[in-house]
Amino acid sequence: VRFKKLQFFSSNCPLDVLAPFLSAASAMRLLQILVGCGSGQCHLKGRALPLLTDVTTGNACITSVVDNNPVERVAIVDVGICDNLAFPFTIKSLLASTSTITTLHIDFDPDDRDILRQLHEVAPELTALKLVERQRPASVGSLYILT
Repeated sequence: VRFKKLQFFSSNCPLDVLAPFLSAASAMRLLQILVGCGSGQCHLKGRALPLLTDVTTGNACITSVVDNNPVERVAIVDVGICDNLAFPFTIKSLLASTSTITTLHIDFDPDDRDILRQLHEVAPELTALKLVERQRPASVGSLYILT
């Protein structure tokens, strides 16, 4: 199936189903992948989307989607259990990217350090940045049961 003029696509369908469809989406400009990888590997690796400028996806797929595509705006969101990768891993994967990222939304853990310096190394051309600190999971000692 090919939609010749499709420019925006958002889905939580399994990536193995979406990958062939996205390969034919040459007009795609905005892509939101709102599902985890399942296998730990992104099925979108090597997919060329020559007009893609905006991406929202999880840690596990961000490099596969950004690399070799002209992505400028990135939102890295939590899309499931297989997507619980550390902030430093995400930064390293973006550092290897060929894109010039100008807009970034990324969540980080309270234990992450020197975040702004690391982001500057990855995306020195940022014009918009949204950083969201993830909440620490509640410890067992702090849970109360109300009756």
